Amino acid sequence: MSENVVVLGASPKPERYSNKAVNMLSENGYNVIPVHPAVKEINGIRVTPFLKDIKDEIHTVSLYVNGSMVEEMANDIAALNPKRVIFNPGTES
Repeated sequence: MSENVVVLGASPKPERYSNKAVNMLSENGYNVIPVHPAVKEINGIRVTPFLKDIKDEIHTVSLYVNGSMVEEMANDIAALNPKRVIFNPGTES
């Protein structure tokens, strides 16, 4: 069973690092769960609108959102009980 990795702030735009992360994780066998409230699909992967919609066990949450948004979502991130959280550049607060 592959590890579940949440990409919070996933983008359908190929030039965005969050899109590249979705692709690379998927290509390397991870079960990617992109999260974005306004996007339905990224590169053939169904997008979950909100963290609270995720019921699977999560290994990693990789953040690609503004730092102020991270503060608003902190409780939802913690509720996933991930083994690790990756704060990509621009997400630290």
